[in-house]
Amino acid sequence: MTVTVTPSAATPATKTTSTPNASFSSSVTAKQPPAPSPSPTGSTNTPPPTSPQQPQDPGIYMEVNGLPTPGIIEFSITKNNFLSADTFTAKLAMGAMGSGSGPDYWATQVNIELNLTVNLTGQQSSQLLLGLVDKVSIDLANGVCDVTGRDYTSLFIDHKTEEKFLNQTASQIMTTLAKRRGLMTNIQTTTTLVNTYYGGEATEVSNQETEWQLMSFLAKKENFDLWVDGLTLNFQPKVDIDTATPYIISYDGTGSVPVSNTEKLTLERTLTLARDVIVKVNSWDHQFKRHNSAGRKKVHYENVDDDEADVTTSTKKAKTPSSTARAPASPKFSKNTPQVYEFRAPGLSQAQVNALAEQKLAELSAHERKVQLTLPCDPSITIRSILKVTGTNTDFDQSYYVDEITYHCGFEYGYQMTVNAKNSSPNQVITVNGTLTTAEPEVD
Repeated sequence: MTVTVTPSAATPATKTTSTPNASFSSSVTAKQPPAPSPSPTGSTNTPPPTSPQQPQDPGIYMEVNGLPTPGIIEFSITKNNFLSADTFTAKLAMGAMGSGSGPDYWATQVNIELNLTVNLTGQQSSQLLLGLVDKVSIDLANGVCDVTGRDYTSLFIDHKTEEKFLNQTASQIMTTLAKRRGLMTNIQTTTTLVNTYYGGEATEVSNQETEWQLMSFLAKKENFDLWVDGLTLNFQPKVDIDTATPYIISYDGTGSVPVSNTEKLTLERTLTLARDVIVKVNSWDHQFKRHNSAGRKKVHYENVDDDEADVTTSTKKAKTPSSTARAPASPKFSKNTPQVYEFRAPGLSQAQVNALAEQKLAELSAHERKVQLTLPCDPSITIRSILKVTGTNTDFDQSYYVDEITYHCGFEYGYQMTVNAKNSSPNQVITVNGTLTTAEPEVD
């Protein structure tokens, strides 16, 4: 496949496009594939017969049950950053995969592992996805097989547990479950016993839920990221947007023709969340028989008078407001009623209530501003990258968290990726139990 690679953050912005109707190779990879992974039932996957190996030219390479296999026509992969399995769809030409890999092969296999790798000119090969096929659809007349599936997160999603984890930390539980599913680990050690997440002397963490539900719950409590990459379970602190090196998305609209290192750049703003936002959290602590509560308020510069909000206890450094001239707000909307969100969670200490209020406010605020970009595939943009938009000369020029990436590859459109990212407005401060105006509800 012929593509033009998007410049890195250090590269000056230029307009790049993928080659229309780009041809791409589905030839085999030159690297040694991993050993076939044991299936959830313990049986060994059977690889299909393969054609002789070919040189590793730029293109997309597929392995079925651990062995190189040509025949891919097109595929789509969606990766996310919201605690769900990554998914894939692929269209395969059964006739191109060699004898013995026709309908009978796809009709009899119990466990099918699919590995997709991309090799771009001048770059190291990059694994796009390693996962298990969930569904096979065979078109006999056209000799085509359509498959859909998920990455190895599916192992945790498909297994339920009622196990009691006594006096263990989240990282210990993650390690136990990863080893149980035969995965390697990249886990940051945590120290808090999970008993404290349930209050009192509770020791039963699981009650007939999937392993992934349990793991996701613990990741949220620790404010960690949780994901599966290939055959590795990752449990790590979230990326710090203030210290991470961002991938620069450049735009220059000063000339007769806009120039960008993307093919398409869309900016979106949710005005409901552009108002002031109040989060209230209440909890009854069963152990100490008391009510704990906390409030957090997000205030936008556009909505604040000098004497209207107490920001002396700000938990987020205020950025300099944009110098772009704005028309004065209509008197009808000059004092917008803030959005109020209330949450109740049983058995939390005061410290946990405070942390939950901050977490919920951050989650809500992060949906205020969104960007979507389409560009030729660049493996350096990952689901945990930080993007920084520049050159629009608007308040959208800021950093964003990547939320979802979809990779598309086919003869009609070449090899592209669509990236969705989000963040809150730069023109805001967050107060802790700040002074509220009389028109606003009080924060407990």
